[in-house]
Amino acid sequence: MPFTTYAELQTAVQTWQDRQDLSSNVPDFIRLFEAYANDEIGDVRQELSYATLTPDANGEATLPTDYKQWERVTYMGSSRRELNYVEPSQLVTDYPDLPSGIPADFTIEGSKIIIRPLDTTDIQLAYYGTIGPLSVATNWLFDERPDVYLAGALTELCAFAEDPPWTTYWQNRRDAGIAAIRAAAKKAKHSRIAQRVEGPTP
Repeated sequence: MPFTTYAELQTAVQTWQDRQDLSSNVPDFIRLFEAYANDEIGDVRQELSYATLTPDANGEATLPTDYKQWERVTYMGSSRRELNYVEPSQLVTDYPDLPSGIPADFTIEGSKIIIRPLDTTDIQLAYYGTIGPLSVATNWLFDERPDVYLAGALTELCAFAEDPPWTTYWQNRRDAGIAAIRAAAKKAKHSRIAQRVEGPTP
């Protein structure tokens, strides 16, 4: 039976391994897989998001809750410009007196993005976000590769049940799916770079 919802995935996890006794644990297995996927999949186009942030008087703004890695930071003033990333210590060294002006640099420290010189004009953050929990809402990974979700949850189930042969089987299925996602992202990225260098095909 195809599964297109969170509830149907939970049923499929129990059915494929015939472990109805672990039904109450299935949400944990799915969440553990999502944590693993967030570490392993990396910066793929499906995770690219945009957020408009407004720095406070200290040049700081809170990062989105699903933030994982930045791609680009753009100052949205009358003369838009991309900001350069520097290490937190370098930002302190370069701007000891906290001058005001059009921002040129930014850093990430904890849950904050910090810009210098100081300015409260909006900035746009292009960033790679985490895969949100399927228990809350559907996400791109489940929509595109439900098989990877199933294999990932079953890997966790079999590990919990101390079943090494099946753990290895589902782990291989899970990792092959993630490798395919990463390979497709790498191929697409290289194609975009080549097109920018060579120009569009006539």
